Amino acid sequence: DVYYDNVTGNGGDLNFTNVTFNKSSVSIPSGSTGNLTVKWYLDTFIKDNLNNTIFDLVNVTIKDKDNLTWYNNSIKTGHTGWIVLPEYWQNATTIYNYSNYTATAYYNNLVNSTQINLTTNKQVTIYFNIFTDMAILAFVIFLLGVAFMMFYISKSLAHDSMKFLFMMLGYFMILSLTISMYSIVKVINPLLTKIITPYITIFTWVLYVLLLYTFINILTKILKIKKK
Repeated sequence: DVYYDNVTGNGGDLNFTNVTFNKSSVSIPSGSTGNLTVKWYLDTFIKDNLNNTIFDLVNVTIKDKDNLTWYNNSIKTGHTGWIVLPEYWQNATTIYNYSNYTATAYYNNLVNSTQINLTTNKQVTIYFNIFTDMAILAFVIFLLGVAFMMFYISKSLAHDSMKFLFMMLGYFMILSLTISMYSIVKVINPLLTKIITPYITIFTWVLYVLLLYTFINILTKILKIKKK
């Protein structure tokens, strides 16, 4: 680190970026036209409430306390990267602070922001409350519940081929509905799609297995009838 005890002179500007010094010991002589500007690095991360980095398109703006925009960009990297922002400037008579900064992120139809008191290099995170652990658990339980319900209904109707055919039609309808809902979610919320994809895949394979089970039962019943 570089430490400055005094800054003196009759003119010219000084810019300190990522410099640690005794701010209370800065002295600019009366009548001097010089300015001292202190700057720091800021990196803003975008994450969901499960602490997953969002790599989809997000627009980020950073404004100072007077609503002056210092950063406005669309990113797909999950964070802004290091950007340089001023903490304050001072001359012989005045000290002006830019903080607090407001970093705002826009993701699909969601908006969230955080306040930043920039007095050193900082990494901050803006979180989007997209879903909760309980919501994901409920979704998984729902899928498993539907699958097992269909299984037991199929088993109980094993004696009736026509009802089995209707059951197979029900499987296909549920599978089609699942794919349709998945496609809609994929458009509305790409990040949520990444989370639920493994569960949708498992559920789809469970339906395939149940379809195979149903088909085998029908085929077995038909063969038994022919033998008679």
